[in-house]
Amino acid sequence: MPDFDPEALEKNIRQTLQSALANAPFIREEIPWEAGDATPLTLSASGPIHIQGEETSTVRVRGLGTARHDRPRAFQINGPAQVRVPRSAHVALESITGPVHVGGLSRGQVQIGEINGPIKVSATQACWGNRIKGPADFKEIAARVEIKSIHGPVLVTPCPPLVRLEDVRGPVRLHCPDPAGKHIVIHSTRSVVVEVPADTEIQGTIRSVGQVQVDLEQNTSRQDAEVHLRAEHPERALTVEIVAGKQVYIGPNPPEISESAIGWELLEKFLNLWRGRPAKTETAAASAAPTRRPQPEALSAEASNAEAELRQARQRILRLLAEGKISLEEAERLLDALEA
Repeated sequence: MPDFDPEALEKNIRQTLQSALANAPFIREEIPWEAGDATPLTLSASGPIHIQGEETSTVRVRGLGTARHDRPRAFQINGPAQVRVPRSAHVALESITGPVHVGGLSRGQVQIGEINGPIKVSATQACWGNRIKGPADFKEIAARVEIKSIHGPVLVTPCPPLVRLEDVRGPVRLHCPDPAGKHIVIHSTRSVVVEVPADTEIQGTIRSVGQVQVDLEQNTSRQDAEVHLRAEHPERALTVEIVAGKQVYIGPNPPEISESAIGWELLEKFLNLWRGRPAKTETAAASAAPTRRPQPEALSAEASNAEAELRQARQRILRLLAEGKISLEEAERLLDALEA
C-alpha cells in the first residue's frame, strides 16, 4: 500500500466534516491576550481552519463549534473556522481532521498534536509536534521545524536553522539559499532533495537505498548506500543527517521528481474551503447564492412554525459553509439576518 493516499484522505475529511455539521453552533468568541502570556490557545477541529497572526491583543474565533469549559482557551471546531491571534501566541493544534493554514505568528509558535489532513504553516517563529497525516508545507519558519511523524510529502522553504523530520513516509524537498551553520535531520522512506548553492560547505552522513548525488564545489559524487562528508570550515558548514528509502540529491540544480508533487493539489483544494470559493457547477452556484440574504417572509410562507423555519434556514447556511460554497463572513451575515 502507498505511504500516502490523497483520495482516501480527501474522503475521510469530507465524511468527518459532514458528520460534525449537525446542530453545530456558530462561535463568536473574543478573548483578551496580554503580552508575554504563555497559556496556549488549544484547538480541536473536524473542518478547515485558518489561523492568522495579527498585531492585536485579542483572540477572535469565528466558525462552527463550541468553547470547551474544562480548560481555558480551548475550542472544539465542527466546521470551517477563522481564528485571529496575536503574533506572539502559542497555538496548540490538539486533534485536527481537515486542512489547516497557520500564518503570521512571527513571534509565536505552533504545536502539533495530531493532524489528519494537509497543513500549511507560514511566517511563524517555530513549528514542532508529533504527527501529520497529509502533505505538509512549511514556509518562512524563523527558528525550527521539528515533527516526529509525517505521512505525506513535505516542503520546507527556506530552511530555518533547525529542521528535524523523523518517520516521514513521503518525499521531502528543502530549499536552503543560506545554509551556513544550519542543521538538517531527515528520516524518510522516499526521496530527499536539498537545494543549496554550489559553494555550500557540508558535513555529516547520508544513507540511502537509492543513489546519493552530491553536486557541490566541495564534493561532486554519485554513489549508493552511504556517504560521509567533511567540511573545511565546520563552523560555517551545513550539517546533515539524512536517511532515505529512495534517491538523495544535494546541490543547486535539483532533478524533477514526480512524486514530490503528490498531495499539493489536495492541499490547495481543501485550503480553498475556508476561503469560501464557490463550486464551479451551475447547480452549486445557484444553491449557494452567497450574496442573497434569507427573507423571513418567504420562509414563513413555507411553514407555519417560525422556529422550525429559522432552524432549517440556519442548517442550510451552515451546510453551504461546510461545503465551501460561502465564506465565514457571508455565513455570519446570513445568520445575523435570520436572527434580526
